[in-house]
Amino acid sequence: MTSQPFSSFSQPTTPVLVDPHDPLPQTHIKMLPPGTATHPALATHTHLLVHPPTYVLHTASPVLSLSIIVKYTLCITHSSVYLSEPLNAYAHMGMPKPFVRVMSPPPNLALDARRVGSDERFARNGCRPNAVLRPVLCKKTGKESKEDVVAEEDHEYVRKGDKGRSKADAGDSLTFGIFTLQDIKANEEIVLGWERDDGNVVPHLPALMENPHSFPSIDTLLNMSSFLSANRNKIHIHLERQP
Repeated sequence: MTSQPFSSFSQPTTPVLVDPHDPLPQTHIKMLPPGTATHPALATHTHLLVHPPTYVLHTASPVLSLSIIVKYTLCITHSSVYLSEPLNAYAHMGMPKPFVRVMSPPPNLALDARRVGSDERFARNGCRPNAVLRPVLCKKTGKESKEDVVAEEDHEYVRKGDKGRSKADAGDSLTFGIFTLQDIKANEEIVLGWERDDGNVVPHLPALMENPHSFPSIDTLLNMSSFLSANRNKIHIHLERQP
């Protein structure tokens, strides 16, 4: 699928212009055996066979570097809405839940594929990513009829909660897509980078292993996490009142 020049060093919020009529590479999902690595939010103390199945996204054919692999179906909300929802437990985990991506400010967006996503949401996070999520601007080329454009645009905006959009301004469509950071072979897993909060304990693990006495105890960290999770709304209101 052809697109405008794209660089792995581009700003995460810079849209990549693509032709919606160019074919996308074929992908497929695979189920991992029970007991293999899963998302930290799904890790519990229950038996491994009780864990939900873990799926991964693979390419079906080779894909060149800096190419779009698949469009990412999702629901776009403001990140503050996602972060303030207690059920999302962001303050406790320090990272989004599975199938959710949070874009740092600007533009303060939460990309939620839990209810509207397709196979592409099974792209796992890893320490050695070979792909990245970027905004995609699909240029209307005039090949489709006006009715098709309106139907597609209405579907996109209704899915995002905007039912009052006028049909007169159907034009370029903004969505998101997964792009390669390197050449990917056939049947290779598509891996995105981790999205952890600055306060997440994982980035501090190497220093903790070298000097375990320079950090608070695990009990202290757990108590701090529980306090922040329980009082997140009060802290948020207090910060908003600050000059």
